[in-house]
Amino acid sequence: MRFILKKFLQFSLLVLILSVNNFPVFAQEETASGPIYVVEEGDTLFEIAIQFGVTVEDLVSTNGLPNANTLFVGDRLVIPGLEGITGRLETTNVQIGENMRGLSRTYQIPMRLLVKLNRLVSPVELHRGASLVLTRSGGLAAPYRVTAGAGQSFLESAVKTNTNPWTISEWNGAKGLIRLVPGDVLVIDRAGDEGPAGLPHPIMSVEMNSLFQGETASLRLTTSGPVSLSGSLGPYNLKVLQVNEASYVSLQGIHAMLAPGLYPLRLFGEAADGTQIDFMQAIKVFPSDYIFEYLNVPAGLIDPETTEAENKILQPYLDEVTPKKLWDGLFAAPSPFEDCINSTFGNRRSYNGSAFNFYHSGVDYCGGTGVQIFAPAKGVVIFTGLLDVRGNYTLIDHGLGVLSAIMHQSEILVSVGDQVSPGDVIGLVGNTGRSTGPHLHWEVLVNGIPVDPLDWLTTVYP
Repeated sequence: MRFILKKFLQFSLLVLILSVNNFPVFAQEETASGPIYVVEEGDTLFEIAIQFGVTVEDLVSTNGLPNANTLFVGDRLVIPGLEGITGRLETTNVQIGENMRGLSRTYQIPMRLLVKLNRLVSPVELHRGASLVLTRSGGLAAPYRVTAGAGQSFLESAVKTNTNPWTISEWNGAKGLIRLVPGDVLVIDRAGDEGPAGLPHPIMSVEMNSLFQGETASLRLTTSGPVSLSGSLGPYNLKVLQVNEASYVSLQGIHAMLAPGLYPLRLFGEAADGTQIDFMQAIKVFPSDYIFEYLNVPAGLIDPETTEAENKILQPYLDEVTPKKLWDGLFAAPSPFEDCINSTFGNRRSYNGSAFNFYHSGVDYCGGTGVQIFAPAKGVVIFTGLLDVRGNYTLIDHGLGVLSAIMHQSEILVSVGDQVSPGDVIGLVGNTGRSTGPHLHWEVLVNGIPVDPLDWLTTVYP
């Protein structure tokens, strides 16, 4: 009997030790209520505060922490300011192609709860890349999309997908088996289309690179069938072009002087079966690190009247878009002195003491008069001529709205209609037009907007 009692006491002590070591009880769980975030490796209290829109001080106070540095993997932190919400919180990043309704349906979280969890004032805050706070409700195990047709009801959607209509209604936050809005994207857990929950079929995926001042926005879509799409990105009208049977692309230059911030991306059109597409999501444009230059030049070099008159001559060429991609891979430097650059793209410029309202729209390579100039990529010459500002000027169309411009040449060695390839000699360096010395000025324009040519030497678009 004594032996049994001893073994029982040893076992009870072992259970107590394991309980203390593996299932810690925190004072904050007894004194505060609210949703819980479990600390992961690499987290800091400052980052958690930013993630959930609270202050470090509030986290410390609510959770009874000795100080802001007392944080361990596995700690369970109560997040203040979310009264009435319980459960475990997680975060993810909003992807392109997602919107409030699609996120609500995918994660099975009511929109009003998403708003409260993320302290949203406007849907624009759900921009691509934004941190999204979720409750760990699990959502649908494998969410798929079904796009509503004209006049379709939940009952008809249920028949098509072999699903209970009331279940579909519940999953998608609807009241009753009402008629659906054409193009509405429903979420189910079986036999549908995989893809972004904010966009209807036949769009299967959508991708866009991070956007910076003076660089190129590259929007790529894959589809399961033909679509007719247009769009806009902030102040720009997008040209969405089909590059093969199941792929569409839109390239757009982001102006070097465009203010950083959030801009609406909108896509609209219809699929071959009549499905309507109308999607909007905010996209962030990040600042680029440009240098500032003070330049003194003859006043005639910056005369706006002459500049505007010349721009009008060239604008029709910039507006015309060849729907086919003509180049392959990376662009090549048009100068034999590819590592010798006098002035880079985007430099903010003050002329003769003016404000920094000007910027450098290209790259200036070294080289005296007569140095050979090469075609940077495959394309077709669409303009040559002597202009007051740009001097001897050559414009090459590379397709998909991408153009190369070569300025200030002493001699042009190509004609309109010529097809060129990388390495072809197209002209000679000079000092014509508004130029203070011989150099090669090269521009890349995307949908009419100058972008950093050096980016095209290291990044394959689209």
